[in-house]
Amino acid sequence: MKQKTILRREWKGIHSRLYAERRISAFGSEGIAGLLHMTSADDFSVSVGRRRVKITSNGYQWLQIALMGRQVWATVMFDKEGVISECYFDITDENRVEDGGRSGFSDLFLDVVIAPDDPDVYMLDADELEHACDTGEITRQQRAIAYAARKELLCFISEHKAEFFAWCAEIRNELSKQLEKAD
Repeated sequence: MKQKTILRREWKGIHSRLYAERRISAFGSEGIAGLLHMTSADDFSVSVGRRRVKITSNGYQWLQIALMGRQVWATVMFDKEGVISECYFDITDENRVEDGGRSGFSDLFLDVVIAPDDPDVYMLDADELEHACDTGEITRQQRAIAYAARKELLCFISEHKAEFFAWCAEIRNELSKQLEKAD
């Protein structure tokens, strides 16, 4: 199972970054919000549905939300102007919530992608989840947890999408101010 961190050092195209974080209480859970500001990054775009979206470049930011006791890790992607391009939800086996940029997660392969201006919800990588279960990388119980977490997330999105994006924009603005003070 892949391990990923809030600093996203596994992304080879992000060469240097600034980072700020704060503890949060949201949606019935405690957790952490971390803002990764890319000071030097390759331009990288992804295709989701009918859209092609740049997600890394100089000045881009990723706001990551990790809640304890939840099987979801949100990465909300902002362009240079602070406009949200999309939110990429990783379905996780475990969120480790620790201060000082040490938070991370165990990836359960399933992903969900949404964008503020797109009514569609994109569900990705069920084939990877099934393959991981077939090869013994994850258990059947972990597979069931992943599908249950995705179902819960889809219900949340259907009821709170606009509220979620507005809240993320507020958190990003607060953390951006912390980065400005540190500069």
